Amino acid sequence: MTGNRVRRSRRQILAGAGAMLLAGLAGCSGGDGGGGNGNGNGNGDGSNGEENGDDGMEDDRTEDAEEINVEANDFNPQIIEIEPGTTVRWEHRGGTHTVTFYHEDNERQQRVPEGVEAVDEDINPGSEFYEFTFEEPGVYDYFCQEHPEQMIGSIIVAGNDDPDQPGLQEPGEEFEPFAAQEIRSLNDEARNILGI
Repeated sequence: MTGNRVRRSRRQILAGAGAMLLAGLAGCSGGDGGGGNGNGNGNGDGSNGEENGDDGMEDDRTEDAEEINVEANDFNPQIIEIEPGTTVRWEHRGGTHTVTFYHEDNERQQRVPEGVEAVDEDINPGSEFYEFTFEEPGVYDYFCQEHPEQMIGSIIVAGNDDPDQPGLQEPGEEFEPFAAQEIRSLNDEARNILGI
């Protein structure tokens, strides 16, 4: 992996530490964990509803996905570098947002590699996360349809150091001034990461 720079918020660090602490405490409790039926009264056979077709899985999130929190007008981290074949999960943390690639099919300047599909997905309390597996190397710029002037992010998939790729172009005339400045800032950071 080439440096996998990820900006982590204080909230993410504390959440990770809390999860590790809980996992450690669960491991220390001993026993086989049976006897509960999930309703808190301790009555049952420990099956956790498996005979009802519930295999105990919370949902179908990819286990090793890189996570981006979608919260109060912010993608956190705003920019990450990953290897081809990595799955990224945008996780709802508040508000109503989208993950939308800058793509001609989304009526925006193409800012993802050629041949990549046009993503435009809701991330909100009813649709809590979205995952995408990045196969094609290059810079992928994306935004929130609800907050297009202020909520912009970038994924750098290692292996494409072409300075003329779509994701490193000057933002087009349709960009509001703040959004254009955000794109320029992300482009500068992407070039630094890619060494170009």
